[in-house]
Amino acid sequence: MGASGGKYQGLNNTMYINVGAAIKPMPDLKVSADVYYLSAAQERALNGARKDAAVPCMDTTDTCKKSKKLGYEVDAKIEYQLASNLVYYIEAGYLMAGDAYDRWDSEKGKNVDADDPYRVRHGLILEF
Repeated sequence: MGASGGKYQGLNNTMYINVGAAIKPMPDLKVSADVYYLSAAQERALNGARKDAAVPCMDTTDTCKKSKKLGYEVDAKIEYQLASNLVYYIEAGYLMAGDAYDRWDSEKGKNVDADDPYRVRHGLILEF
């Protein structure tokens, strides 16, 4: 879920700062990494975190524990040139979710930190 509150909408309603670097330790190998600081343009309670345990979070009232902090994301990519037109790559991303993603846990009766999502994928790129 993005900072706008909608799913699959990318960086909508998001401000970020990015620092990245890439190196080529060997002619056929490229390694890159990026770190992002993510912040919502407006305070949000994306998963229903409450200000008060007795009052449910509703967007139409001021009962939600809102924050602009979306968190930090770290991305890394390794590319290896197998042939002149064929590249094998591995990518990984990890989001350290911020306070805007906190959620209400009804079993515990309190707000809890959101899980930190990650993704790893690999593939081939063939150019012709």
